[in-house]
Parts: sequence; C-alpha cells; structure tokens
Amino acid sequence: MSDDLLLHIFLAMLGTMFGMILLSRVLRWIHSIVQAVKSGRGSSGRTALGLTATVLLNSGPWLLVAMGLFAGYVLSSPIQSAWGWWFFGGIAIGAPAATAAVVLLFYKRLRARRSQAKSAGI
Repeated sequence: MSDDLLLHIFLAMLGTMFGMILLSRVLRWIHSIVQAVKSGRGSSGRTALGLTATVLLNSGPWLLVAMGLFAGYVLSSPIQSAWGWWFFGGIAIGAPAATAAVVLLFYKRLRARRSQAKSAGI
C-alpha cells in the first residue's frame, strides 16, 4: 500500500470521527436550548438567563464556528491538497451515520416502552 492511500484512509476516518463529535455536540446544544425554554415557562427572567447561558456556554456553537473557520482556511489556502477533500468527505459521512444511530436508538427505546406498556396493561 502506498503512503498516500494510508494517509487518505486516515484522514477519512479522522473526518468521520470529527463529524460524529460535531453532530453530537450540536444536537446536545439544541436539546439544551429546548430544555431551557421548557424549564423557564412562566418566568421570563429565568428563561432569558437560562437561554443565554445555554447558547453561550455550550460547546456546540463554538465547534460550529471553529469548523467553519477551519474549512474556510483549508479550502481557500493556496497549499490546499487532496487531503482537505478526504477530511471533509469523512465529516459528510460521519454526520449522517451518527444521525442514523440516534434515530435507531430512539426507535428501539420507543418500541421497548410500548411493549412495557402493553405488558403492564395485560
């Protein structure tokens, strides 16, 4: 195997892992915002404080900003090589793979809850 092929495989795997991490942090951030809004209903000051803290102190938005800056730097630099496409291709694969895993786990839990409810009702 050539060194170029090993490098491209490594970069695709690294991009896939980074895509999964990025997606999980962004989904956690969105979930935190929803929970902050739900917990502060009826009290506008408490909702505003919790929402502000959630938006600014979570890692999700900062990872998105860092990834955007990194992508802009890599894709606009004159020394850009094929490795950038392998890395971002890995991210494009990792995010849907993580989404599919989350959806599968959600449906498994939903199915388990329904079977427990049926068995408790019998």
